[in-house]
Amino acid sequence: MLNTDAVKTAQVLSKELNVTAQTEPFYWFALNTQREMLYNKDKKVQLQPSINIATRSIYQLYEHQNVLQQTHLDDQNYVDTTYWD
Repeated sequence: MLNTDAVKTAQVLSKELNVTAQTEPFYWFALNTQREMLYNKDKKVQLQPSINIATRSIYQLYEHQNVLQQTHLDDQNYVDTTYWD
């Protein structure tokens, strides 16, 4: 049976992995949107001007990073120090 610390650590790592898993493909989407915007400024992405989508994607990436960093800071007591090295 797992003790409480092990369960909490698993929950923390699961939360961090979820944010990371969402962020990685979104980086590619943001990059591709910016490329399309540079190649053809009139190109529509998701039926909207590419500049709107590119701007929104950059702000969403900032938000993903903030959530991940906040998760790290909030839960650093539950994770072994070797995880941070």
